[in-house]
Order: sequence, then structure tokens, then C-alpha cells
Amino acid sequence: MVQPAAHRVRHLRKESTIRKTVATILQELASDIPLLSHVTVTRASLAGDGRTCTIFFYTALDKDETMELAKKIKTLAPRIRKMVLDHVKMRYVPDLTFAFDRQYEKQQRLEELFRKMKTE
Repeated sequence: MVQPAAHRVRHLRKESTIRKTVATILQELASDIPLLSHVTVTRASLAGDGRTCTIFFYTALDKDETMELAKKIKTLAPRIRKMVLDHVKMRYVPDLTFAFDRQYEKQQRLEELFRKMKTE
């Protein structure tokens, strides 16, 4: 039987591998699709069963461009999954979904509030 800690380590390693590989693939695709050059892959979240993985990304583009970018990435998801399979030796590559990472917006907002508190 697999120990829980060992299972968690493999899970985290797989998340990290997928995140790094997707980031590399998006950089490669940016030569054909310039909008992708504005994407930063921030983290990956692999479901407990390993069948789906949510890739979180951030971009400093405005809201309309971010929406356009999200749609483009969504249409590219099957292609990106196939490319991950080509880059990494895994028995199974999970289905990839992409989501805008609001963590950085929240962090910037908090930093702004702290700066205001310091000046008061």
C-alpha cells in the first residue's frame, strides 16, 4: 500500500512537472500566437484522482484582452495536453483546464492598502 506522504510527494511532483511543461509550451506557441507572450503560468492544481489539472495563469493585460486570451488558451487546451504528453513521460496526462489567477490582483490590492496605512 502507498504511504500517504509518498503519494502526496508524487502528486506535488506531477503538478510541478505539468506547470513547468505547460509554461514552456506556451512560450513555444507564443512565436505563432503573440498574445501568449503575455501569459505567466503561476501554479497547477491536480485533482485528487489525477484526471484533471487546472493551470492558473496571470497576465497584466486589460480585461478585454484577458478575456480574449482566456478564450484562445481554452481552444488550445487539447493541443497543449498532447504537447505535454510529447514532452513528458507519463502514463496519463490529465485533462487541462485554464483559469485566470486572481491571487496577484489580491496581493497587489493588499500591498496598496498597507502602503496607504503607512502614509497615514
